[in-house]
Amino acid sequence: MRRRTQDEREPERAEQAPGAPAAAPSAALIARLQQTAGNQAVTALLARQPAELDTEPHEGGDASGLLDLLGPQEQPLLAEAEVADTPPAPAPAAGDPIADWMAESPATNAGYAQWIVDGVTHGFVVWTGKDSKKQMEKLAANEKVGSTDPSKATVLGALKTIRALVSGKASKWSADKAKPKETVGVGSFIRGASPHDGRAIDINQLDWTGANGPVQVEEALRALPEGAYGIGLPFQGQFFPKAEWLDERKKAAGDPPADIAEPSLQKWVGTRYTSAYKDGKWEDKKAGGQAIDRLKSSTLKAAIAELNGKGYTIYVFPDNDNHIHIQNP
Repeated sequence: MRRRTQDEREPERAEQAPGAPAAAPSAALIARLQQTAGNQAVTALLARQPAELDTEPHEGGDASGLLDLLGPQEQPLLAEAEVADTPPAPAPAAGDPIADWMAESPATNAGYAQWIVDGVTHGFVVWTGKDSKKQMEKLAANEKVGSTDPSKATVLGALKTIRALVSGKASKWSADKAKPKETVGVGSFIRGASPHDGRAIDINQLDWTGANGPVQVEEALRALPEGAYGIGLPFQGQFFPKAEWLDERKKAAGDPPADIAEPSLQKWVGTRYTSAYKDGKWEDKKAGGQAIDRLKSSTLKAAIAELNGKGYTIYVFPDNDNHIHIQNP
């Protein structure tokens, strides 16, 4: 067997000599590295094997086959380059907070109250009662408001009413978001005495003295689910005529007062009354007809008659000014 000459063995010793510096990468290797992995991989290679090169760096493309070219020592650097060149994943699309809120289905008093409180954030609820905000927040925290206990299984009727009215406003806005949001003015709520013990709610901010009032009340009534409701409306605008209020007729009865023979309206009752002045006091007596018959707005009367034929039982009576009183039985 022929023995290799010293010239043939010299390259091998150079590769195997311990502590010997690695050979500088060739221009061909650099060019190939640039085309496959880009300048980051070139920089990583040159950091390990510095050399003077006459090849200008340029951006490359696909890095397939680069690991075989670099060898095991350079493979971690390639992984870093690939990670750096990978675009970040797109962020997940944000949900619609109002749609999510509208889709909630509360089942407890605390859940209903929290849903209503959240309606303030979404722009559909305003507090118009002196204590309504504080009371609703306490119910949402499952705390008693006076004798009204939210931990009971039965959901308070007023909470259902408010949710129905607010949902109506939110649905109306969702159908045409170019228009401003309309709000529900949550007024006097829990006052201790029935029905303001959680069954009734006073709603403010309607057009009580103008032409739009009856339309707004009708919209509120149609937003309610089928059921029985006591509805109180004021001696204002297109609602009840103040001149037919029994108390006003008594004031105008003279001295000594003359009997009031014409059927008259009285607050908080749906029937009408006459009254006679005897022995220094008035004696009221039920008369014919119902309070709803005396509503000025014929369109509102027709709407209530329609609802009463479709699963509703709506009982109407005069109430204090500037609100609609809605109570559940």
